[in-house]
Amino acid sequence: MNKLMPKVPLTTLLCLKVHGSDANTFLQSQLTIDVERIENGQSRLGAYCEPKGRVISTLILAFIDGGFYMLIPTVLKDDVLNTLLKYRFRAKVEFELIVDSQVYGSNEHKAGTDIIFPHPLDESRSFRIGPTLKADKPVNAEGLAAWSIADFDSGMVWLDQRTSCQHLPQSLGLIENNAVDFDKGCYPGQEIIARLKYLGKAKHTTQKFHANINSDALAAANYLRDHSGKRQGQRLNSISLGSEAHGLTVVSCAALAAGSELNFTDDNAQHIGGNIVFDQA
Repeated sequence: MNKLMPKVPLTTLLCLKVHGSDANTFLQSQLTIDVERIENGQSRLGAYCEPKGRVISTLILAFIDGGFYMLIPTVLKDDVLNTLLKYRFRAKVEFELIVDSQVYGSNEHKAGTDIIFPHPLDESRSFRIGPTLKADKPVNAEGLAAWSIADFDSGMVWLDQRTSCQHLPQSLGLIENNAVDFDKGCYPGQEIIARLKYLGKAKHTTQKFHANINSDALAAANYLRDHSGKRQGQRLNSISLGSEAHGLTVVSCAALAAGSELNFTDDNAQHIGGNIVFDQA
């Protein structure tokens, strides 16, 4: 992470402060993780699912000085908030968007005046919540690329409007990354997720990839298809570095085991870019 500067603005994420006398029990009833296991100053990767078990959003939940801080994708703010509010009923819990601040990634762990907590999948990195940078501040493109690559290496999946409510936790590598606790109480989708673990077998998995595809084309690349045109997966969070894309995909376990040649396509099944190369998991 030597290219990562002390504070890299992560504009694709935002932070919700969750507080109130029922915050603990409410989050315990909604998320895939046992929030009572999060020690002060620590964080966990988790997920918020709909009743059929598909993931609305992955998230990172930190517990700091008696309060919870939840990182979610900026584009899924309304989906997550509206669902939380729908299930709140009379629970004494509030969801506060921290104004005039933004999320930063860092490889420095000195708190200063920022709220700071470790990345749950990479102890060498941390998240910071601090004042918003001035609009004329140049973007740290090199640091942002380094942060994204480190996320891919650790299997950190972030969803967006394309991929929200499309995949079970097993397909997103969330079991392997300790983002689902099977010995806690119920939450939306819990029965289906547990049934797959104990009585079934996941048909899809998450894989790191690279492919020859530029930034303009990458935005349109949605699905993975084989030579027959059969859909075999979906692109997740990814970035373009010149003429090559790097990121994560959901991919069929059968296609992966068979060594099938896969390509990205758009929503109309039009071929985009070169062959997809899957990296070591």
